[in-house]
Amino acid sequence: MKKRFSAILALVLAICLLAACGGTPSVNAPADKSPANSAAPAPSAPEDKNNDASKDDGKTWELNLGCVANDPANVTEYNANGKAIQIFADKVDEYTNGRVKVNIHWASVLGSNVAMYDEIQMGSLDFHAGQPMSSADARFACWNLPFMFDNYDEIWAATNRDGGEVFALSSEWMAESDVKLLAFGVGALRGFVSNNEVHTPADAKNLKIRTYEDALVNKFWGSIGTASIIPGSEIYSALQTKTVDAMEFHATGCYSFKLNEVANYFAPLNWQWTNGTVLSCPMSLWDSFPADIQEAIQKAADDYAISQYQWMVEDEETVFETLSNSGMTITDLTEADIDAWHDAADALIDYYKEYVGADVYEEYVAAVEASKK
Repeated sequence: MKKRFSAILALVLAICLLAACGGTPSVNAPADKSPANSAAPAPSAPEDKNNDASKDDGKTWELNLGCVANDPANVTEYNANGKAIQIFADKVDEYTNGRVKVNIHWASVLGSNVAMYDEIQMGSLDFHAGQPMSSADARFACWNLPFMFDNYDEIWAATNRDGGEVFALSSEWMAESDVKLLAFGVGALRGFVSNNEVHTPADAKNLKIRTYEDALVNKFWGSIGTASIIPGSEIYSALQTKTVDAMEFHATGCYSFKLNEVANYFAPLNWQWTNGTVLSCPMSLWDSFPADIQEAIQKAADDYAISQYQWMVEDEETVFETLSNSGMTITDLTEADIDAWHDAADALIDYYKEYVGADVYEEYVAAVEASKK
């Protein structure tokens, strides 16, 4: 027994010595795991969590944009907003090499400006091109203060992303609600549409006046006549059926919405800059994009803004003649007429300050004045 045990022990020791000296491994030995000989991947470097492009390389997006503007394929004239929105979608596709597609939902099919901006704040809509209302943030009412701007060049100086004081201030406001402000166009300067000629506020005293959903706007027109909130999709029928006698609106919109068919007069008050071209998206969506996609979308948004500005200026040069040729009378307002409207607006300054906050009011007016200089 001792001899057998010694023989077995000697055999075991011999096998171990062969393995230690680099002898041929058995078929059950572990494979060589060195990087040069292994099919298994080498250990990766720690992930750079600040490099979004590394996380989303090759990813594509199909996103939705809501607006109240008309589709330029259907409304070809005096539709600067619609054409600019289409430019944004086209340029996003171009600048991202097809990685981002923007589906546009025209003419309030996703709801009013109020409803769509609410969705932006909740992160359930990808883009909104329109006017966030003061119901979302009282400070937004500053955009609707009467008689802040006289022309589109002044508006552009205040609202362009490259140095515009109003853009910078508004961007701060919206960021506080986790919304990314991408661009302003110049929107439109608004006048007064009616079936009876109106020169001064006194002429509109007994009229039912359609307004849009904004407390400051309704306060102003409620001080003139009887204000009635009606969605943009119903303004034609509201005039046609005499639900309202008049409405504040912009001249190019009169033509694109065919209001010249149901109203007789347009008074070019330029009473308000309509900030109806705010292009925004949820901050959470913006932060999810890699840097190259952010750069491409911002570039497309800049194209949107400058395009809307240029088309709006071009449209304004011809729209009054076009409306006149279609049967609408353009009211010739005197300086005294305009002064009467300014007086009506100035009578509400204390209300404006209370509504938006005195400090906010002063800050906004200072931004406007600085841009004009």
